[in-house]
Amino acid sequence: MKKLLLFLLVLAGGVSTASAASNAYLLCEYQTNKWNTSDTSIPFYKIDDDHFRIILNETWVSTDFYCRFVVDGTQWGTWTTGSTNVDLSGGGYGAKNYDLDTSCSFKISKIDDPTSKLTYIEIYYYDSKWNIRYYSYDAENYTVSFVKPDNWGTPNIYVWDQDRVALCGSWAGTAMSNNGDGTYSYTVKATDSSKVIFNDGSNQTSNAGFSLVNDAVYNTSGQVSTESVPVNLYGMATFCSQYPLDFSTATPSGLKAYKITASNKATGELTKEEVTKVPAGVGVYLEGASTDYTVNCTATATSIGDNMLVGVTADTPILQTVDDNTNYILTVNKDGGDVGTPKFFKVNTAGNTVGANKAYLQIPTANAAREYFWFDDEATGINAAKVSQPAGVIFDLQGRRVAQPTKGLYIVNGKKYFAK
Repeated sequence: MKKLLLFLLVLAGGVSTASAASNAYLLCEYQTNKWNTSDTSIPFYKIDDDHFRIILNETWVSTDFYCRFVVDGTQWGTWTTGSTNVDLSGGGYGAKNYDLDTSCSFKISKIDDPTSKLTYIEIYYYDSKWNIRYYSYDAENYTVSFVKPDNWGTPNIYVWDQDRVALCGSWAGTAMSNNGDGTYSYTVKATDSSKVIFNDGSNQTSNAGFSLVNDAVYNTSGQVSTESVPVNLYGMATFCSQYPLDFSTATPSGLKAYKITASNKATGELTKEEVTKVPAGVGVYLEGASTDYTVNCTATATSIGDNMLVGVTADTPILQTVDDNTNYILTVNKDGGDVGTPKFFKVNTAGNTVGANKAYLQIPTANAAREYFWFDDEATGINAAKVSQPAGVIFDLQGRRVAQPTKGLYIVNGKKYFAK
């Protein structure tokens, strides 16, 4: 028995498969799956010198099965005789203790609903014999995203529950999946009291860890709950966030986000399609009231498909043409062009700068022989206001007060005014 304890101690320490501990593992009832130090599917977690825990996958506790140790190639105990029955039915916190006999095999009975439980067993040596007890908590799948710092490699996620039980591999955790948009995601079965740390093997977000929240987005400071999304005085904007967003949650209500899917060279008309959940780094066109909206972040955004808008999260200089594409920016004023009507105008010959968290339109040059593109004005209801005489304080588009307007677009009492 001391030999088994020694091997378990080494196994819990996470040594490489080249060590003797590579010959110590658990064997399931069908004798087809083996878990050792090279596989964290069922890892041992060391609590102290005499205490170890194993996380049970829901599929492994959906039916009765037996476990026994294999040490140095020798299988300890038999499958059906002399085994201790570990009854996990009823769920909850299992304060029961079981004495393992010298055969060192044990049977785990199915729990009531393995898909909604987080179940693990603890094996410990006490009073000159091995003991076993179980814990079962209500659990669910938590999907989270993380925006890593530029100096990090692929981030790892490390999640633990009550009593410091690791839920996604021993430290430093498990590598997160790259979403291709600057964020990384992972789904882990956990409880509402679980904690999470993000790290790249050396750096980490917090020694104390953050509370684990489902469908949440994190950075190194913790959860990022919302993003402020401004819409200009014309009731439109382009936008791009470094976080994935769910525009259906916008407050106040009325904000709509669109991708642009097609352009018509002959008519200059653009085709738009409404979207709700948008990945990070993806540009969208917005329509709504002239205000700042609050939009929730989400960890469950997926690709929105074809989109002619290119988003940027920092001020970005762009040229009029790049390769076989021509670039357009949303503006209400084009030198020598149509003044006072918002459109996607062709970038100046010398280029333009797209502001941070904005987007520009990119059209194949073969389809882009126009100075501007726009939507059906009747459909959008967006038109520049043209009045003959202003009454009140007048401001230009840069917010400067104007005593006597010349030809162009101004703001008077919060409304658009076109001076002829």
